[in-house]
Amino acid sequence: MSRLDTWNSARNMDINSVYSDEPMSSSLDGTDAEPTRDRLDHLEKLVHHQADEIVLLRSVIAELVRRVTELETTSRGSATSRERSFTSSNGTSGSSTLTLPTRSSTNRSSLGNSTSSALSTSRSTLTNKNAGHHLSSESLQSTGTARNSYGGGGGGIRASPSMDRLATPKSAVGSHTMGRSPANKATTPTTPMRKWTSNSDFQNGVNSNSLTYSMPSPANSHSSGYGQTTSGSSTSRRYGSQTQLNAPPSFTSTSSSSASQATYRSATQLPVSLAHKEPVFNPDDGYLHVTIRGKGMNFHVPTEYCMKQSLTMPNPPPNQQLKLEWAYGYRGRDVRGNLHCIATGECVYFVASVVVLANFQEDLQRHYLGHSDDIRCLAVHPNRLIIASGQTGIYDKKSDSKRRGAVSPTADQAFDISLDKVVHIRIWDAVSLQTLHVLGGHGEFEKGFSTLAFSKMDGGALLSVIDESQEHTLTLWDWQKGLTRGSRIAMTQCGPEAVFACEFHPAVPNLMITCGKSNIFFWTLDGSTFALSKVAGNFERVERPKYILCLCFSEAGDIITGDSSGNIISWGRAAGNRVRQIVNNAHPGGVFVLLSCDDGTLVSGGKDKRLLVWDQDLNKTGMEYELPDKYGTARSLAQSSTLQLLVGTNRNCLIQGHFHTGFNLVVQGHFDEIWALATHPNHHQFATASYDRYLTLWSASDKVPVWSMEMQDGIHSICFHPDGDLIAVATISGRWSVVDTLTKEIVSSQNVNEDTQDLLSCIKYSPDGRFIAVASVDRCIYMYQVLEGGSKCIKAGKLIGHSSAVLCLDWSVDSTYLRSNSDNFELIYWTPATLKVVANPATCRDVDWDSWNCILEFGVAGVWSETVQALSVDCTRSDLEEASQQTPSVLAVGDDGGKVKLFTFPAMSLKSQCHVYNGHSNHVSSVRFLHDDSRLLTAGGRDASVLQWDLVPASTSPVKI
Repeated sequence: MSRLDTWNSARNMDINSVYSDEPMSSSLDGTDAEPTRDRLDHLEKLVHHQADEIVLLRSVIAELVRRVTELETTSRGSATSRERSFTSSNGTSGSSTLTLPTRSSTNRSSLGNSTSSALSTSRSTLTNKNAGHHLSSESLQSTGTARNSYGGGGGGIRASPSMDRLATPKSAVGSHTMGRSPANKATTPTTPMRKWTSNSDFQNGVNSNSLTYSMPSPANSHSSGYGQTTSGSSTSRRYGSQTQLNAPPSFTSTSSSSASQATYRSATQLPVSLAHKEPVFNPDDGYLHVTIRGKGMNFHVPTEYCMKQSLTMPNPPPNQQLKLEWAYGYRGRDVRGNLHCIATGECVYFVASVVVLANFQEDLQRHYLGHSDDIRCLAVHPNRLIIASGQTGIYDKKSDSKRRGAVSPTADQAFDISLDKVVHIRIWDAVSLQTLHVLGGHGEFEKGFSTLAFSKMDGGALLSVIDESQEHTLTLWDWQKGLTRGSRIAMTQCGPEAVFACEFHPAVPNLMITCGKSNIFFWTLDGSTFALSKVAGNFERVERPKYILCLCFSEAGDIITGDSSGNIISWGRAAGNRVRQIVNNAHPGGVFVLLSCDDGTLVSGGKDKRLLVWDQDLNKTGMEYELPDKYGTARSLAQSSTLQLLVGTNRNCLIQGHFHTGFNLVVQGHFDEIWALATHPNHHQFATASYDRYLTLWSASDKVPVWSMEMQDGIHSICFHPDGDLIAVATISGRWSVVDTLTKEIVSSQNVNEDTQDLLSCIKYSPDGRFIAVASVDRCIYMYQVLEGGSKCIKAGKLIGHSSAVLCLDWSVDSTYLRSNSDNFELIYWTPATLKVVANPATCRDVDWDSWNCILEFGVAGVWSETVQALSVDCTRSDLEEASQQTPSVLAVGDDGGKVKLFTFPAMSLKSQCHVYNGHSNHVSSVRFLHDDSRLLTAGGRDASVLQWDLVPASTSPVKI
C-alpha cells in the first residue's frame, strides 16, 4: 500500500464510521489543518513520481538479470564446445575458464534500451501466458445467450487481509525459508508482514515491502517444502493479489533474523520463465515433474493415467459449461442507492460483479455479467429500462497520459476491447441484457465511482459521474454520442471531501444537486458552453451538519436531505439554496436514506434502525417499523410496482413488505469474508459460514436459507458428516465445534490447543465418519476420534511434518490415507491410524480419494499457468465419469482474480484450455460441486457472495458477447 492510499484510507475512516452501528465518533468534530493538507499534497506528488521511477528500475533490473542468465547459458555452451574441440585436437582435456561480462565491459548504450525492452517483455510475457485459455470465457446469460470475455489476471483486485492469518506464527524452534545457505545471505533485516486493506494496494504495481527470492533447495518427491535455515522464526507468506502480475519483476536479497519473521519473494513477481515450466513425465518412475513458481515438485501419477500416450498434452476445454443460476447476497454494507425497481417489474441490485434483476413474486433471477470487478454504484434511466453501472479497477496511466485534456475518447473504438479489471461504466438494456455503451476504460477515470445519475428533464440524455479520486472529479457525458463510447461534455472537481449523493432535479432543467461532508451544492449547466457552476447551500438558520448523507425530491419538487445529526431538511423549490423547513432529531444518530413514494409520503431510515413515514408537510403519520438487529440499518429504499417497500441493509439483506402487514426477508447474505463452503453429502443443500460468525444452511433447489445461526467466533472452514446430520465448524480462534443440522444445537466444542488461538484453516470428516482432521496454521493437523454418533470427540494425536501453515486436506475413500498441502508448497501423505508420514509416497499413487480439494497434486498441475496466487485457489473434481463414461471429469478452479474456471480433468499441461467465467470480484475462496455434480457453488471471499452455477452442455457454436 502506498502512502497515498494510507492517507486516503485514514481520511475516509471518519466517513465510514457514520455508517457503522457504533456511536458517532467525536473525531468528526475536528477540522483539517491547512499546513498538514499542503504537506500531504506535496508528499502525494512525490509518491506518484517515485512510484514511476521504482517501476522503471525494477524493469531494468529484471531485464539485466534475464540477460545475465542468457549469457551464463551461452558461455557454458561455448566453454563446453571449446573443451571438446581442444580435446579432439590435442588428445588431452584442456581446461577453460568462464568469465562473465563485468559492468565495465558492458556496452552502456544498451542500458537505456533495456528499459523499454523490459517493459515490453513483461507485457508480452503476461499476454502470451493467457494464450492457452479457451475463448468461451463468460457465463451463459439467464436468457439463454452466452457472454464471452477473454481475461487474464487484472489489477485493482484487493488481496484478502484475512489470508495473513494463515501465515505461520512465530516459533522459537527454527525457520523454514526458500533460500540458499545462511553464508550467502545478506544482512539486511526482513520487512514485517502486513495486511492489505485498500482497494488500490497494488494498483500502481509497486509493493513498498519488497519480498525476497532465492533458489529453493532440492525437495523430496513427496514433500516439496523450501530449504530450512537455523534462524529462530518460521516462514510467513504474503498473500498478494492477481494484480501483481502486472508489476515488473524485481529481485531483492534480504535475509531473516531471529527477531523477525522470514519472508520470501512473491511468485507473481517472478519472471514467467522461472515461475512455471511445462511438466515432464518420467515413465520409468511414473511421476510428473512440475515447476510451479520456480520450484520443482514430483507428483506420482496413477497407473491408469501412466498408460496414456498423451499424458502431458494440452487438454481441450470440457464439453460442459457453466450457467449462472442464482446469486446469493446483496451489497449494502459500504454503498448507497443501489436498489431500484424497473419497468419489467423486477428489482435491480448488485453483489460482487453481478447485477441481479430479481422477480421476488416468481422467485426468478436474471443477471447482467458484463463487469469483471467490484460494482460500486447503479443508476436507472427515466424510461426505467436502461441501466448504468460502474465498476472499480485499475487506473490506466498510459491511456490517461495520452488523453489528458481530451474532451472525449475515440468514438469509433468498439466497446468489446479488454476492460478486465479496468475502471469503467457500462450502460445496458434491462430487457435484452445487451451492453449499449461503455464509458471509460482509457484513463478517463482514476478510481471507482461514488455516484451515477441520469438527467430527467431531457429524457435522460446526460449521465453525471462522480469518481472516488482525491478531488472527486465530476464529469457529464452525452452517453449516446460517439458510437459506443459516449462523449464527455463537461468536467470539474467537487473537492477533496467525500460526495454521498448526486441527482438531477426532476422539474428544473440543467440543475443538479450533490451532497457530502458538511455541504450541499446546487450545480447549473450552461446549455451553450457546457460550463458547470455551483452555489453552496445556505445554513444560516440552522447548524451545519457534519455530513449530509442522502437526498430525494418531494412530489412538489422540494429538495429533501438527511444528515448525520439526525435532521431532515427541506430546501424549498422556490427558496433556492436556503433551508425552508427542518425536522430536528428525526433519527437519533443520523438519517441514512430517504424515499419519496408515489402517494406523496416520505419514508426515512436511520441509524436507530427505524423506518418512519412522513406526510407532505414532514409530519409523522404514525407508521413505523424497527428492523431486527440481525438485519442492521437501512441503506437503500425502493418502491415496487405492487407498492411494496424494499429495504436494503448494511448487513447485506433485502426485506420487502408493508408497514401495515410487516416485512419479510427476501435476500439474505453474509456481511464479512466467506471462506467456509460445504455441500451436503446426500441432498441438494449446502452450508456457508463467514467471519461475520453466522453459519447458514441453504437449499440449492429452493434457493433460500433453511436456517441460520450465530456462532461465537468468525468461521474459516466447515464440513458435513458423511451422514449429513452434523456440521463441523472451524473458527479463526482455534476452536472447533459440531452443530446438529436438525436442532441447530452445538453438540461438541473444544480448542485444538489451550495455549494458543491460531486460525483453523481446514476441517474434514473421514468418509467412514470415525475420524475428523483439523488443520491449523501452527503447521499441525489434529486428529480426533468421533464417538457416540458425533456428539463426542477425543483427541487421538497430531500429525507433524509441514514447515508452514496447512491449507487443505483430502481423505482416501477407505479412510486409510490423508493428504495435505501447506503454505510452503508441500504435498504430504499420512496414515492417520499411526500418525505417521507415508515413507514412500509412490505407494499412494493408486489411492482412490474421496475429495479433490488439494491444490498441489498431479491432476491440477496445469491450472497454475495463470492462477499464480495458488494459496487463494480451491479446486474440486466433478465425478461425471462415473455417471457417464462418455463424459470426462471436470475440474473447477477459483483463482485470486475472481475467475471461475472449468478444466478437463486431469489438467497436467500448462497449456490446457479452459472455460473462464466472471461473477466474483475478489478471490474465489472455495468451489464445491453438489453431491450429484449437477451444480457448482462458489464463494467469493471479501465480496461476501455465493454463486450457484448450472452445468450445461457446451455450445457447439462460438460464444460471443
